[in-house]
Amino acid sequence: MDEIASITGKMAYLCSRREYCSGDIAGKLRRSGLSPQDISEVLSRLHKEGYIDDMRFAAAFVRDKSAITGWGGRKIEYVLRKKGIDNETIAVAMRESISPAAERRMKALLSSKWKSIDAPDIRTRRARFLRYAAGRGYGMEDSVRIMEEFENSET
Repeated sequence: MDEIASITGKMAYLCSRREYCSGDIAGKLRRSGLSPQDISEVLSRLHKEGYIDDMRFAAAFVRDKSAITGWGGRKIEYVLRKKGIDNETIAVAMRESISPAAERRMKALLSSKWKSIDAPDIRTRRARFLRYAAGRGYGMEDSVRIMEEFENSET
């Protein structure tokens, strides 16, 4: 058995255990000292055999991060870009995989934070809230809209 077939088998085993994107596997192969030509060959075989599918990975990643960890769209997009997923795949995955419950989770998470902020004035409270929301990956427009809802409900 040649070296490429052996490495492909090892990577196929990894990919059969959980989802990986092309960038993750390429990184593993680079760290193992494989040449760019060999990395391309292994990735090609894994794609052809269905072990790697960036669209499938992106959809699962978006679903898990929005549902389980409560990440916002911006943070999810950022991490997917860092993993080497192209913008079109990210857009499709975001559109198809974020559940309608994500808005409710976002409101619940941000509501909890809004109530917990003990600030001397409203400007400081707003700044802390928006910083928190941005850190969770929520867009400025959504964060401001929700913050205004919270402010209006308090008065």
